Amino acid sequence: MFYFVVSFIVILAILGIFIMTIYNKFQITIIKINKAENNLDSLFNKRKVLLLRTISNIEENDELKEMKDELDFDIVLENHFEAKKKLFLLSTELFNYLDSISKTREIDELLVDFERNDIEIDSAISYYNDQVVIYNRLIKCFPSNLVSLIFHYQKKSFYEGETKEIDDIIVKS
Repeated sequence: MFYFVVSFIVILAILGIFIMTIYNKFQITIIKINKAENNLDSLFNKRKVLLLRTISNIEENDELKEMKDELDFDIVLENHFEAKKKLFLLSTELFNYLDSISKTREIDELLVDFERNDIEIDSAISYYNDQVVIYNRLIKCFPSNLVSLIFHYQKKSFYEGETKEIDDIIVKS
């Protein structure tokens, strides 16, 4: 009887350690995803400021006033996918407009800042998607999927354009 009780306690301890280890993997990945989301939000806010600064350096007309009005939105964590779409659509409209006018030195400098911002955003999206791959893999693969069921973890979304490629990677690995 004594050996049975000791064996049962040892098995429970091993199971507890196993669950805590997988739970910690989830928590580390969630922290990294949150960090990536916050980084993206700050980069999107930087993009918004760049757009507003560029518009303020151009003689305003109705088209620019309309763009400026469209920039009057808050970038919120739950809505960063939509914020990215909206910011890049407005950027494209502004760049098309800039192509039709003569640019000043300030605008040229701002365009360089836009390029840097694009590179930073691409890197941040790549990092975010990498972390979501790890997280979604933990949700789908045994035995971590059991822990995800216990703690009700849900699959996270990727940034558009990369969803199919990344889902293929998860399935193959």
